[in-house]
Amino acid sequence: MVLKPFQRLRDTGNAYRFADALCLAIFACLVAMALVRSHFLMGPLYGDEKHFFPNTLSLIPFRMEKLKTFRELSSPAFFVAFSYVLQALGRNVAWCRLLVLLSLVGCAIVYRSLALKVARRSGAAPAAAPASLILLLTFPYFVGCGIYYYTDIPALFFALLAYSAHERQKTGGAVLWATLALHCRQVYVFLPLAVGAFEAWRWWRTRERQALSRAALWLVPVASLLPYVLLWHAPTPMRIVNPRLADLPAIMPWHLAYMLAACGLYLLPLAILSGGRHWSWGKLGCVAAGVAFFIAFPPRPNLYFQLVAAPIATLGFLDSALRALVGGKVEMVILAAGAGSAAALHYELLFRSHDDHRDAFKWIIAAFWFVSLFDHLAWDKYILPVLPLLYLAALRHPAICPAGAPAEAGTTGELWSWSAP
Repeated sequence: MVLKPFQRLRDTGNAYRFADALCLAIFACLVAMALVRSHFLMGPLYGDEKHFFPNTLSLIPFRMEKLKTFRELSSPAFFVAFSYVLQALGRNVAWCRLLVLLSLVGCAIVYRSLALKVARRSGAAPAAAPASLILLLTFPYFVGCGIYYYTDIPALFFALLAYSAHERQKTGGAVLWATLALHCRQVYVFLPLAVGAFEAWRWWRTRERQALSRAALWLVPVASLLPYVLLWHAPTPMRIVNPRLADLPAIMPWHLAYMLAACGLYLLPLAILSGGRHWSWGKLGCVAAGVAFFIAFPPRPNLYFQLVAAPIATLGFLDSALRALVGGKVEMVILAAGAGSAAALHYELLFRSHDDHRDAFKWIIAAFWFVSLFDHLAWDKYILPVLPLLYLAALRHPAICPAGAPAEAGTTGELWSWSAP
């Protein structure tokens, strides 16, 4: 009974305009709060900025031989680009933060446009697109990382441009954006690997020569890492940052277990919305597998920090909040439930969404979790690359988009003054 007024609202053009206006207001408020916290981009260096910014300054003027002693695990291309910005505008971290903030605005714009396209094509109500962006805004690291000189948001911006280009079947543009994303954060290698594998699979099934050409083209971003491998004998200069980093295990499933649990808890409303009333033996099996994986590989303290600096006791905002509220033992139970929730959510979004044979989102999501096995540390914010994909997949889900429903027309009066990418 409570949902009926909202159902009626959803069926009118007012729903879209209301959701869009609310989304814009929430985004503006969050950015304003973040700007105040950062003293309007002029505050002291914070977190990773304490080594990001000095290492960027050390690249001025840039010479290739400086890469031999580069001391960051993220791709040097990002820092080289910002070194030229600082050289041109002045050696103030505020310039770097401003560009990251513009990337954050770009993320919101591109995601909203992409979500609208997905909603229209799948038959979901247009209001679902800005509503999904509102849910994305609730993830604290989305806006939180968008006002500091961090690599996360620029990488996500390029990745969203790659998703948008791929949705429009613009392979060349998608490959270019994916390459830029990868050269902000190497973890985005999951994107070209997934789409390349998907195109190769399509070629194997159909023997379509264009699919094989696209698969080869998606190898370009991966191949662009080869100069790093030749220089450092690894995709990142781990031995330069600290030789002991090479002693870390190659695969750390306990990091994946925590990130799955964090994903399940942060996206619990979406899990309930998409499949809270739909259960099957397959879904129960996925939930059991998720909980069993968490029990087999419970989260551990980050070995990385024990190697290079004073140990950090927590794994992010979620871990800190649970420790403060319920304590360690109850926290593990809640996290295990989160792992089960994540498994249920992925079952719903990957196996029950309205997708056609051209959609590679499932492959990209699966590749992200596979690459996460090799993460050198676990932290809440490292699920950020997959969150937009999960929300986009939700726009294809039967709970949000009834099967065969026609796309609503005449309900998308733009409130934000920009056009779709």
